[in-house]
Amino acid sequence: MVKLRAGFAFAVATLLCALAPAVRADEISVTQYGASLYGVPYTVALDRGLFKQAGADITGIIGSAGGGTTVRNILASDTPYGDVAVAAALAAQAQGLDIVIVNTGTRSVAESSLVTMPDSPVHTLADLVGRKVAITSPRGVSEMLLLMELKARGIDASRVQRVA
Repeated sequence: MVKLRAGFAFAVATLLCALAPAVRADEISVTQYGASLYGVPYTVALDRGLFKQAGADITGIIGSAGGGTTVRNILASDTPYGDVAVAAALAAQAQGLDIVIVNTGTRSVAESSLVTMPDSPVHTLADLVGRKVAITSPRGVSEMLLLMELKARGIDASRVQRVA
């Protein structure tokens, strides 16, 4: 009798699992997540349950190095949405990948910032000479903006080490 009840319970549980709608939880990929401010809106949305309110069961965010890596992560995801540089999305489109730009995370480069720690001896761009500067990725927007600013101030960019 015990074996019969156990078998019946197993059969009912199996049937319920088969009939229950699939739970679809997923992670999305966000370029430079955890390394730059691009990810802040996603962190807030996850924390406040805004994804669930919008009908998307996003349970986490995967950071990536940006560019092609992020595009590949997005395409491999069950929820094909993420945050990648516009240049990477356009390059993927040009290569024939099915990428659609649906929104942007920033409106202009004016939203970029160069920051230091409060007790840092760096107060101006000239103070960067002989130092290391963190960038998101080589030839990315953060590096290009830094190079443009150095050039505008007459500072030789080779005297500032850029580290991705």
